[in-house]
Amino acid sequence: MKLSLNPSEARTLLRMLYLAEHVLVADGDAVPEAFLRKCEALMDKLLPAARDGGCPDLIEEDIDGGLLISPDIEDEPGVLEAITEFESNLFWEELVSRLAERDFELNTGKPAMPSPEEAGPEELEEALDERLEELERLESSYWSEFEKHGVRNVHIVRGTGSFS
Repeated sequence: MKLSLNPSEARTLLRMLYLAEHVLVADGDAVPEAFLRKCEALMDKLLPAARDGGCPDLIEEDIDGGLLISPDIEDEPGVLEAITEFESNLFWEELVSRLAERDFELNTGKPAMPSPEEAGPEELEEALDERLEELERLESSYWSEFEKHGVRNVHIVRGTGSFS
């Protein structure tokens, strides 16, 4: 397959690739190495098409002659905004989820997610449904709080000291 891109398509492709790469490498070792290698191999095919499609200003060569997306891509419309929005959403979703799981475990003495050893398949599904309902209720209360106050009311308490 031959890929032919006009300059507008090439720029859009590079913005998409940069955002995808940002997500893939943001969490260090979370993405399986085999998948990363496949992504890199595909990048090796797509970057020349983008360069030839009219975006040599957004492509750089590394010391081995391979192609990379230039840091100048961050000046392209929407790139930094997309990264900022993604990271903000991820922060809030993780915070709400982890606080709800913590509270569930504190309130019930049970883990937020039942283990397969806990019960048979039917009991496990029922336990999961009950837990998910309670987790959603807890998450909803945190979303309401954070939408109104952000983190202003969040305080970390350790031992006898308090950190605000």
